[in-house]
Amino acid sequence: MRNIIEFIRAKTTIVVPLEIADNICRDKDDQMVLGTALAAETEVIITGDKDLIVLKHYKHIKIVTPRDFWSLLKNRR
Repeated sequence: MRNIIEFIRAKTTIVVPLEIADNICRDKDDQMVLGTALAAETEVIITGDKDLIVLKHYKHIKIVTPRDFWSLLKNRR
């Protein structure tokens, strides 16, 4: 367990979520997810959250299901 925690700490970047417009998400709780992804300069959000998936993308960030992400990975070969 300690090795796992050390691995996660070594690979983690802590960011402060950026503020985004209130009208972007159906679920206001998802604004923090999008703001965090923007602050971290994320390329993809992998989620099962239907309120995020319906957006398909936000700015430069793709929003995909785990299955869709797996397909993207397989096609990059």
